[in-house]
Amino acid sequence: AALAVFLVAWDEMTKGERPQVWVLILAAALCGVATWMIQQKGFCLAAGLGVSMVCLLRARMLKPLVIFVGSYSLVALLPFAVFAAKHALPDVLFANYIWPMMSYSEINAAPYGFPIWDNYRFSTLETVYLMPYLLVAALPFVLPLAAWWTGRQWFRMAMLPYWVGAYALWFAELHRLDMGHLRNGVVLMAVLFYSICEAGGSDWLRRTGLVLTMCTIVVATVSCWASFACNQKLETRRGGTYVRGNSEVFAFLDAHTLAGDDVFVYPYQPIFYFM
Repeated sequence: AALAVFLVAWDEMTKGERPQVWVLILAAALCGVATWMIQQKGFCLAAGLGVSMVCLLRARMLKPLVIFVGSYSLVALLPFAVFAAKHALPDVLFANYIWPMMSYSEINAAPYGFPIWDNYRFSTLETVYLMPYLLVAALPFVLPLAAWWTGRQWFRMAMLPYWVGAYALWFAELHRLDMGHLRNGVVLMAVLFYSICEAGGSDWLRRTGLVLTMCTIVVATVSCWASFACNQKLETRRGGTYVRGNSEVFAFLDAHTLAGDDVFVYPYQPIFYFM
């Protein structure tokens, strides 16, 4: 949403017109709201859009940039004022900034425990299932090559916010190099990639995009089927949940732990956070 609103101002700026102030304020405010939920994503997107303005406007950048940065800072810092009023600001800063910067990389050095290659047996279905994940990993490097192959129109100034925004969101997910984080970071890249496949004028790119789309549909279908297959209701200390197959882990936890006990679960299974 922030990028969509910013593109309205960007269109005016690329035409040499003065951007509407309310559009810049709204785009910056939406980046600030994103920062409330995922700090690094909102900040990186705002920084990327700010850099885009600097590259385009140069000598005329001061007023629009001050409006954008000021609006973003006002919204992004608003929660800190709320926590400060409740005398909780030190705890918030420690839990969300100080501790992650000091310890996050060490805590997350171990993989989540589900490497793709462990279950790959080179069958046709598994190859189809694997293709979207390979695209997610390769897209940051394949995307500029595909754009260069199809023509320089993808690198004109009007496209700069898409490129900067796409790589800003990707950069915001590099703190954890697993497929889940990388998938969340290439959303805008996927939009650019499929746009290039469709409008780039290359038959092989169109076919590539079509094949990858079909593979993604297969992955989505399998994932939905797996969710619907969880049809056995299980009552836990936290309430009811639905599982697939046996529930030996839940029974073990009920028998050997008390409410509030610390439990180490590996491989990664977020459902146990709530147990």
